[in-house]
Amino acid sequence: SNTLEFEVVLLEDSLVNAVLGQFSHHVRIHIINDDSFPTKKYEYCYETEGRPAEDPPPWGLFREYMRMNWKNPIVSRGSIKMMIVDQLCNMYFVLGLGLDAWLVDYALVSEDTGQAVKDIAIVLSCQAAIFLVLHFLEWSELFWRVGGVSRATLQTALFRRFALFGGMARAGLKAGDFSSAITRDACDIVSDGYINA
Repeated sequence: SNTLEFEVVLLEDSLVNAVLGQFSHHVRIHIINDDSFPTKKYEYCYETEGRPAEDPPPWGLFREYMRMNWKNPIVSRGSIKMMIVDQLCNMYFVLGLGLDAWLVDYALVSEDTGQAVKDIAIVLSCQAAIFLVLHFLEWSELFWRVGGVSRATLQTALFRRFALFGGMARAGLKAGDFSSAITRDACDIVSDGYINA
């Protein structure tokens, strides 16, 4: 679980120079995601007491982000569907090249113009039908929630990591950089990195 939750109860026996209130004798504590981001592989790169943070290798960090992202069932199912649709689009492109070559080599040079018109109509009808199906599948990708869930996962992880920063790390980070990482860079990583990778 990403959240550790426990309760602390104050007892009157152990109080020194304090008064225990009617509603202030217990507190619920949540420790949210104290793991390294995106996985523990580059935990050594983060700041610890007496040791400043290091920069992890960018491609390795991106690979670990992809692994973390893939663990979400919505993202993994949607990603598999998107890969299938992308392969169908590739097959459609290759099929289109072959049909165009066939039209040029055989149908357009045929002596029987009636048969040539029928062949052209059949080929164009098939291409239009396949195109409509592929267009519908590509439109459906918007509803598989891969981008939105990936962005939310990344933004939440970045915010949680920022909340756990130590003093040296916070001092070295400008508020504008953190804001840009959450609002702009996370979206770019998901759209240009994960979805189009």
